[in-house]
Amino acid sequence: MNLLSSNKNLILLIIFVTILWGFSWVSAKYLAMNMPLMELTFWRFIVTAIFAYITLLAFGQISIKVPKESILMLIGGGVSMGIAQIVNFKGLEIGYAGLGSIIFNSTSPLFSLFIAMLFIKSKYSKFEISSLLLGSFGAMIIFQFWQLDISKIIDGGNLFFLINSLGFAFVTFFSQKASQFSSAGSFTFYMSLISALISLPFCETSSLMSIFDKNLTFLWNLLFMAGIAGGFGTTMYFFAVSKLGSVKSSSFIFLVPLGSILGSYLIYDEKIEIWAIIGGGIAMMSVYLFNMKKR
Repeated sequence: MNLLSSNKNLILLIIFVTILWGFSWVSAKYLAMNMPLMELTFWRFIVTAIFAYITLLAFGQISIKVPKESILMLIGGGVSMGIAQIVNFKGLEIGYAGLGSIIFNSTSPLFSLFIAMLFIKSKYSKFEISSLLLGSFGAMIIFQFWQLDISKIIDGGNLFFLINSLGFAFVTFFSQKASQFSSAGSFTFYMSLISALISLPFCETSSLMSIFDKNLTFLWNLLFMAGIAGGFGTTMYFFAVSKLGSVKSSSFIFLVPLGSILGSYLIYDEKIEIWAIIGGGIAMMSVYLFNMKKR
């Protein structure tokens, strides 16, 4: 990954990944409505593991061996990712996708910050913390949080998105710790397999095999969400985490809503509201402020 040796290229890569993740929210909602929760979670991680391995091969890394020092981190990441994905699909199934995106994208970087401060004893200035809070505010403006029905905000289904946000923050933390011993691709591969195994005991055989009866629309959405955005995108994200750190990398999650809006515009021809432009500008400014070298 010589092309990704500079921070500038890493930042461009992670921006591209956040756009992919934004697009994948549309696919995830469709998938959650067309397959049982646990079975969908299982196949999601199987496809992610396959694409993570393909990504390793594409970058010339054949071996997926991991040293014993990273095993606990792999297990921690796999369990965290498994739980995060299960509750995310559950939230999409019974909650509100738009609100779920607000909750995830506005809180996950903050959770990463608190976890780093608590477990790694990292120190951040008031300026950096304020920058992340500004990003959360921008993410909420994108979705016009003031127009949301209060009953929807406190709806039990949407609490799943908060758990998803916390779970992914722990995944990012475990990825940074594991990067001392193993590659980002290996971490994604094994973490996905562990997450698949977590959901397998709760799957019904008939529902699990129904994947082979799905239409091309379902399979394409699964391929994009779990393979391209999940396998390739997550591997690249974890590689950036290993170089930039968990909090700096997670700050770019504020840009995910922009990908969601762009995807909705291109796929469903949805109008881009002025608030999306304002909130997106604030989110981009917060990412720039947090990551700029000199303050």
